[in-house]
Amino acid sequence: MNFRKALPLDDRTREEAEDCPADPIEAIADPKSPSPVGMERERPERELFASFEKEIESDEELSLVFMALQDGISKTSEVARQTGIPAPRVSEVKRKLRQRFDRFMAQHQFDSE
Repeated sequence: MNFRKALPLDDRTREEAEDCPADPIEAIADPKSPSPVGMERERPERELFASFEKEIESDEELSLVFMALQDGISKTSEVARQTGIPAPRVSEVKRKLRQRFDRFMAQHQFDSE
């Protein structure tokens, strides 16, 4: 399962990001993409995201931003409003969340082999 086929979201234009949500963290909040949390045929992805959520639960900022994304909120300013985390920090937390997810995926793929 390779979620990172395109450039990181921050380096893509809005149109590219809308056409190909390569970032699974951002795809959670994309109302046009099938939600891995809500579709029965996406059960492995739901389980994967649930495991990832447990992995980050000790970091309050990561958990809050992840929950906002799951609620369909992806704009930095909206995430800041919902979580109470300052917008510049939200951007940093989103980057950290992507990095943690990449490491998590690498470990998950290693475990399944």
